Amino acid sequence: MRQVYQNVLQLDEAMTNLRIATRRASDRELAEFSQSAAQSARRLGLPIKEFVDAVTEFARLGYTLKEAQDLAELAVMYARATGVTISEASESITNTKRAFGKSVDDLE
Repeated sequence: MRQVYQNVLQLDEAMTNLRIATRRASDRELAEFSQSAAQSARRLGLPIKEFVDAVTEFARLGYTLKEAQDLAELAVMYARATGVTISEASESITNTKRAFGKSVDDLE
């Protein structure tokens, strides 16, 4: 039971960090995100907290909540395929976008 409590606290902290990073996102958008994030994390086989952290990483770079979620999904798949961390995959994706001037849609 203690572990469940710790997981809830960690997820709450991750969502708080996301809310700070996405100041432009409405409460409704964040509520919708929490539902889709749970589905994405489940589909990717990742704890939801780790997925929210990945989304937050992109949101801090100025991407919209939707763009950040799409990029986080790509980063998780990239990390799994190459054996790097999600953070390293995120950095690589960001650098590639900058170097080639690609949009989020172009990377999918």
